[in-house]
Amino acid sequence: MLSDIKNTVRQSAVYGLSRISLKLAGFILFPLYSLYLSVDQYGVVVRAEIFWQIINSFVLFAFETALMRWAANTGSEDERRKLSFTVFAIVALINVLFMTVGLMFSSPISELLFDSAGYSSLVLICFGISFAESLIGIPLVILRMREKAGSYLAVVVSSTVISMAIQLYVLFYSEDKITGIFVSKLVAPVMMLAVLSPMMIGYFRFRFDRIAGREVMAFAFPLMLASFVSMMLSGQDRFILGYLSDSREVGLYGLGYNISGVLNFLIVAPFAMAFPVIFWKKISEENGPRFFTKSVTYGQFIITWAALALSLYAPHFIKVFALNPDYWAAAPVVPILALTFVLTNMQVTGHMSFYHSKKTNIVLLMYVIATAANVALNYLLIPAMQMYGSAIAKVISYLICVVLIYVLSPRYYFIRWELNKLILMTIVAAVLTAPFYLFDIGNIWLELMLKTLALASFPFILFAFRFYEEIEITSIKGFFLKYSRKLRRI
Repeated sequence: MLSDIKNTVRQSAVYGLSRISLKLAGFILFPLYSLYLSVDQYGVVVRAEIFWQIINSFVLFAFETALMRWAANTGSEDERRKLSFTVFAIVALINVLFMTVGLMFSSPISELLFDSAGYSSLVLICFGISFAESLIGIPLVILRMREKAGSYLAVVVSSTVISMAIQLYVLFYSEDKITGIFVSKLVAPVMMLAVLSPMMIGYFRFRFDRIAGREVMAFAFPLMLASFVSMMLSGQDRFILGYLSDSREVGLYGLGYNISGVLNFLIVAPFAMAFPVIFWKKISEENGPRFFTKSVTYGQFIITWAALALSLYAPHFIKVFALNPDYWAAAPVVPILALTFVLTNMQVTGHMSFYHSKKTNIVLLMYVIATAANVALNYLLIPAMQMYGSAIAKVISYLICVVLIYVLSPRYYFIRWELNKLILMTIVAAVLTAPFYLFDIGNIWLELMLKTLALASFPFILFAFRFYEEIEITSIKGFFLKYSRKLRRI
């Protein structure tokens, strides 16, 4: 069990660098963004980023999940190679169709998204990013299936560094900084595709499998719709917020979301990429059900503790992170948005119940319900509460997804949740966070000391409520004894 968990953590750390590389580059460079872009301009960047991610949910067509699912049940390596080519060919065709749409309607789309036709070139770049991002999805899955973690890591890190270098040049020397930033986001996946193409071509068996193609399409289509609806659930609030308020409010909300998004690219995204690989390997093993249950519990332990840290230190972090004081007003929305990623992490394992049973239409239904609720809640709460209303609407919508998973999954392959422990962690983290936003302590050093004490007390408070099993306490003690001995030898 412990070795399986360690393997999941290792794979999460490596594979989590894939689709988050562009976001990571933008996050690291944000201090310069805050100097060279006004909050209003940053609001445009926020909406453009969401737009290309929404397109990507269409053009990738959920084929990464489908390829992993079918490859896991294919005994022959030759069949996997043929399947990989089949999936890539379908993805490429879909991308060509969408790129044609982008070329034809860039101006109307710009007017719809930004209230101006002047961003038509930015719209085209967004289509290009989605095109390249989708195509590299298949060779990256091939690397994951072949367990080529070193090659995977080298390609992703190199492309991210180059993207950051181009963004630095744009911020310092370019007149049109917004367009330049997105050009750099396009360069990274294009370079990855160029580097991975020889490996991909060498792996493919160039024969289109019509039967497998139809089966994969039938499996992936509901997931594609679910992915699209999920992206709408994640990003539509920025467009509604801009429509009901202004670009400045979108910029502040976007910054708060990106800061809380640290939880996504450090924990949720890596776990979401690693867990399915482990799931299909463990599904037939005797200790599989307990491993899945504990993966949920300790996955939530890690992200809840991290969300607590982020929430406590956000007001201080943002003053260092954002060099322009106009951005500092985003800090209070971070704890609310951090909770959305805590809830998102719970969905990673929950969705596998439906993937295993090939009930992908259930995943789609859940996201449709949550997205419809999100739209209604945004229109209800934003006029009175601005970005806070949008954040609360998001939390409620993600909670709806979690509740639906918990209610519906027992009908299929059920991954049991230790629900009392999950609720306990959330309540403890909320109670430790709330006082620092309700009361003004006045002394910065006292405040930091109390926040550090609150953060450190989290696992001990859980211990007082009998959160840990005896075997887990023994393992934790063994871990600390092992590494304390190593430290004493140094």
